[in-house]
Amino acid sequence: MEIVSMGKPLNITNNQKLFAIRGPNFSTLVSMLDNLDELPVTLPILPVLLGHFKINEKKIIEVKQSSFKKKPTLKLSLERSEIENFAHDFIEEYKLNPSQANVLINAVDWFGSDPSITLVHGVFGSGKSFMLVIFIIFLCRIFEESEVKIRILVSAATNTAVDRILLGLIEQGFTKFIRVGSLKRIAKPVLPYTLHRERAGKGEVSEEKELQNAIRDLKDMLNDGGLDKEERTYVEKSLQDAKSGLMKERSKEIKKIPVVGVTCAASVFSILDENEFQIVILDECSQMVEPLSLLPVGRFGCQKLILVGDPKQLPPTLTSNFSNANNKVEGGLGKTLFDRMQQLQIEPIILKTQYRLHPTLSSIVNKLFYDNILIDGVSKADRDPLSTDIPTLLFCDTAQYGKEQTAGISTFNPFEVTVIVNLIQMLLDRGISGKQIGVIVFYKAQQEKIIQTLLEVTPKTKDNEWFDEDDDLTTTEKKKIIQERANSTKSIQVSTVDAFQGAEKEVIIIGTSRTEYRGFIDDPNRLNVALTRAKRHLLIVGKTETLIGNKLWRCVLETAAALPMGYQDANALAKSQNF
Repeated sequence: MEIVSMGKPLNITNNQKLFAIRGPNFSTLVSMLDNLDELPVTLPILPVLLGHFKINEKKIIEVKQSSFKKKPTLKLSLERSEIENFAHDFIEEYKLNPSQANVLINAVDWFGSDPSITLVHGVFGSGKSFMLVIFIIFLCRIFEESEVKIRILVSAATNTAVDRILLGLIEQGFTKFIRVGSLKRIAKPVLPYTLHRERAGKGEVSEEKELQNAIRDLKDMLNDGGLDKEERTYVEKSLQDAKSGLMKERSKEIKKIPVVGVTCAASVFSILDENEFQIVILDECSQMVEPLSLLPVGRFGCQKLILVGDPKQLPPTLTSNFSNANNKVEGGLGKTLFDRMQQLQIEPIILKTQYRLHPTLSSIVNKLFYDNILIDGVSKADRDPLSTDIPTLLFCDTAQYGKEQTAGISTFNPFEVTVIVNLIQMLLDRGISGKQIGVIVFYKAQQEKIIQTLLEVTPKTKDNEWFDEDDDLTTTEKKKIIQERANSTKSIQVSTVDAFQGAEKEVIIIGTSRTEYRGFIDDPNRLNVALTRAKRHLLIVGKTETLIGNKLWRCVLETAAALPMGYQDANALAKSQNF
């Protein structure tokens, strides 16, 4: 096949097939390679990163005309006892649990010692983001007290992860930060603190052009609609900042502001040249390849590094078999920086208390994936059912009723789609909002079929058959009810497992799709993610015969079967419309 660039296609007919090819992000790839090639040997934290692995020191000296040197470690004018007192005050003020408190206590040892790395294993719903927010505020407080200019970089692979921490800072009244990145990809409440940048390397444009692009993007957001009143306020404020020159002023403040938030890929933007961040926080580190993690670490003179992630959940997404995705022992891109530091005997601080799942649901993943070390921070009473007839855990057995089908390289199951959509209708009928419902599937084709079917069953404005003949409702009242139902249905999140990591819902429906035992429905990391999204109700649709052969799924099935209403036949459930 030859790819020929012809610009905009002409004379396209309705029946003509078009093929789209998604290429890799070469700019990020080149940035990672350049960073590895130019990694300075003067980087304070480099000896710790290298661990016991040997290095060709001569080669590095040839590249950098330098040798291994350590910059002075972080020094504060405060005595250790004073730092400890601040830590204990913060722990008490923000009511940190013992494992969260350990992160602050650990930081006390940073000052006056050699460069070091802290690993934080943040399990699902453990208050990881909240802990990082308090950690940042704590560090900034002791730096202010010591009158030292030590700066913090907050980074992650995704904009969502970076913004989650910055949103937490805003909630705590801390706004001494600048967010660097593309306005289109940043959370709306963070926009008033953002310096717009969206291109790196040869693609970078002048500061004036970036400002023009920022104004254009903000106007597009306002014109496109879809913003609620609060979001619109943030966009309007950011637009005002861009026009008044306040956004441009942030480019002058970028070297002085205590905290900067940026994705790993965007950390190469030239606006950050000659910046130094002695402390780097990498969130979701167990989800990104090591070369990506090293972009913000190697570029800004990092002396202290905190890596946060959950290696029990999704690993980096890799597209090549040559990357040794599943071989963490020998190396390859499947081994993250978090993994490698753990193998170098750096013990992670485990955030053991989970505040998300109903205890019945957490007991399953605690046993399967976390060696029963987790503690429930919520009780059964805290996770009361949204409707008394909905079970906390339900396995809906599709038995012999459906069969999987292929769609390209993906898989879908038409009968399971029908069952899932029926479950959604049953939930909506009980007054549960679509925003409280999430659907997790293992295959993209299944996701698309569910979304398509939901659109088909969503009531339209003129659907009078949706009401009983004896309903004493006016036309206006009927239209309002139909519109509310339609809006609620549209707000349901239907995603693959990979897209759902980090999210949570009151009710989660899991579709397994498979009627034959193959594929990655038995992947432990993916299963862990799928089982840890539901706060109150977890409804699973699948074929018992297919899943029972896997020991992880068997545990889920046995737990469901032991609970009242926990195990039901899909066909019988559809007929009765009662859980």
